[in-house]
Amino acid sequence: MLIGIPAYRGFHVRPSTLLSKIVLHYGTDVQMSILDENYDVKSPLELFRANEAINREKRRMLFSYLEKMQYFGHLERDEPLEYIITHLLFDLERNKILISYDYDISEFCRNINDSLTRKEIVTRAVTAMIAAGKIDITTDLKALFTGDRRVLLDIKTLADNTYGEDQAGRNIPLPKSLSYLHRPEFS
Repeated sequence: MLIGIPAYRGFHVRPSTLLSKIVLHYGTDVQMSILDENYDVKSPLELFRANEAINREKRRMLFSYLEKMQYFGHLERDEPLEYIITHLLFDLERNKILISYDYDISEFCRNINDSLTRKEIVTRAVTAMIAAGKIDITTDLKALFTGDRRVLLDIKTLADNTYGEDQAGRNIPLPKSLSYLHRPEFS
């Protein structure tokens, strides 16, 4: 079953733990395949590992988009880097390419190496902001889940309920059909 990945920070702690709990509840094996790699859904650590591939793909997609839009051709102007990066973030958010959780980019511009090109500086700043959780790149990436149909249906229900999180990563209530995820033995 093809299912979208979590919008907020991918397979971080909460979505990975909930997925694992679903599989453990049924006691069967479920595999997730994404970007030509396979992961055991029983193990939250396996799902965390999927984020490495997902984030690499998100960065590739973002920089491909920026190249296609010829954005980097405008970087050699004499504007301050903070202005250029902030402007880029606003443009990308307006075009629904990324989500920004924090617009303070000063820490990413503080230790700029003068020997780098502006393209390299912007690339490093955006990559560091993603790693720090200040921004995230939107994607329509899907994962292929295979295994017990009952488990897959509950995983789909979880995904349809945004993996128990809103767009900013705050917990939201899960449907009653997934109430078993809150039982004490899973705490």
